Amino acid sequence: MQRAHDNRKQCIRSAATLLVLLCAVALAFLAALLSASCGLKNGSPSDGRASGAERGLSLRIATSDVATSDVATSSGTGRGVLLYNASPSRMSSKAVTVSASLSAESETGIVTVSLDIANKSRSSVFLDPALCELLASGTFSGLPYEVFRDGKKFTWIDTSIEIKKREQTRIELFYKPVSDPALFERYRLSGDLSRTYAFSVSCVSLPGGKPLFAEQFEFSIPEHGYESWKVAHGLERRLSTFGYAFDRDAFVREQTRYLRDADVALFHDAHGDTFEAEHARGGAEAGAGDGTGAAESGGETEEAFVRIAGDEIYLDQLLIAFAPYRIGDTVFVSVKIVNRMQEELKIDASGITLVAGGATYNTVHDFSGLKSSLTLLNDRFPSGILIAGRNDRARFTLSFPGVPSAARFSLDLSGITTYRNTAVFCRSLDFEINP
Repeated sequence: MQRAHDNRKQCIRSAATLLVLLCAVALAFLAALLSASCGLKNGSPSDGRASGAERGLSLRIATSDVATSDVATSSGTGRGVLLYNASPSRMSSKAVTVSASLSAESETGIVTVSLDIANKSRSSVFLDPALCELLASGTFSGLPYEVFRDGKKFTWIDTSIEIKKREQTRIELFYKPVSDPALFERYRLSGDLSRTYAFSVSCVSLPGGKPLFAEQFEFSIPEHGYESWKVAHGLERRLSTFGYAFDRDAFVREQTRYLRDADVALFHDAHGDTFEAEHARGGAEAGAGDGTGAAESGGETEEAFVRIAGDEIYLDQLLIAFAPYRIGDTVFVSVKIVNRMQEELKIDASGITLVAGGATYNTVHDFSGLKSSLTLLNDRFPSGILIAGRNDRARFTLSFPGVPSAARFSLDLSGITTYRNTAVFCRSLDFEINP
């Protein structure tokens, strides 16, 4: 009897142990399922999509035909994003496969080419970003200004990207193609996105530099989809441009008289070597003379020192051009400067204001990107002030947001001065919308 009782107790213990093990296995299996589900929902950390988030572009890659969704809007930004069909969508050669997609952002004009490269060969292959040409409507449109590999920015100057054997990687190439050279020259605007693009895969090569592919990817969107996009996001439909709206002859007379009376260091030989020597030593301000030597020696009339040609205002040794335009409720002013003066030019963005409808609008601008290519004097000033030394050239665009629709406005240019803080312009400049 005792032995039978013991056997029953042993069976109960065994059954309990088995039940505990089964529960543990079930819980582990359930946890694995939940983990996999979260992974599918959130995306793999190495799937290469991080770069779009890092750059704030929120780009979407088309995986189905664009005809059903010709114009997409990226979530969270409200920006129109064009998704292009790829033909072909994949190429293979010598156990290396390249898949490609292209998307373009309406607001910024940035075009992104994404390449998924799988190298199943027995040796490394290489991608040279300097050979990654983007074509628009059959013509050269540019090289990438930025490259990401698996979500991380790649510094690619004089360097190729190595894709090792048995390796897979995603390359994202960012372009800012110019479709309208005239618009770009005047306003620094690239123009509308193209309906078709092409990308040559000759940038992918074997060791030694021999290209793996001779073909190119063709990207396009249907004609009706492109026209719908142009109505909603096209630049030409949203762009208004402005030109000078003042008596040019009167301005030339006033400006010439002002520059001479204010003793601005603009005219040929007005300060001679004395100014350069004292300025270099950091000494006192140099004597300027009467400011008439150039006119007398050159036999020119005083009006010759100030001229206006198109957008460009020539103040003898200083050229400044203003090309304003409006997109939405923001007025932009594209500015070009070429300084031949002996004295440096100072541009303080906080001192440049726009007046429209009796209200004044300010601009905030960061010149940090320009400072490194101009005079070292820029190191002495904050980011909102730019110094243009002798023979320096600069292009930048100021923005004035929240300006109501108006056909006319004025620019107060008090923030444009010589290095010694003498205003360059005698008055505000008036602008009116171009017909």
